[in-house]
This record gives sequence, structure tokens and C-alpha cells, in this order.
Amino acid sequence: MAVLKVRLPDAAEDWVREQLGRGRFGDVDSYIADLIARDRDTERSRDALVAALIEGEESGTSDQSLGDILHEIRGS
Repeated sequence: MAVLKVRLPDAAEDWVREQLGRGRFGDVDSYIADLIARDRDTERSRDALVAALIEGEESGTSDQSLGDILHEIRGS
């Protein structure tokens, strides 16, 4: 396991201590690990969204009307 030394502004350190005081995390290491995990998830979600948008743009224009699409989605 790696050890990192991080310098934080006083306001950021106060925020971390406040989060620990709320009892969600047992220590600073757990809090930072959670932040990194959530950042990774956000990045993966963003990448998936961008890929879906690109796929949609590259798929071309639909010949269906909006009503046809809604009818298909609703299964009616």
C-alpha cells in the first residue's frame, strides 16, 4: 500500500475533520479512499455518457416521427 503526504489548506482540513466528526468515516484514509472511488465512478460514468453521445451522433438521422418513437418506447 502506498503512503502519500498531502498538504491541504486549513479550510479543506477543517472540512475533512468535520466529515470524520459526523461518523461516516473512521479516519482520514477512509475518507480519501472514498473520494477517490467516487471520482473513479464519476469518470467512468462520464466516459460512458460521452461514448453513448458519440454513438448517437454517428448513427445518423431517424426516419421515424417523434410519435412513432414514443409509441415504440411505450409499447402501445
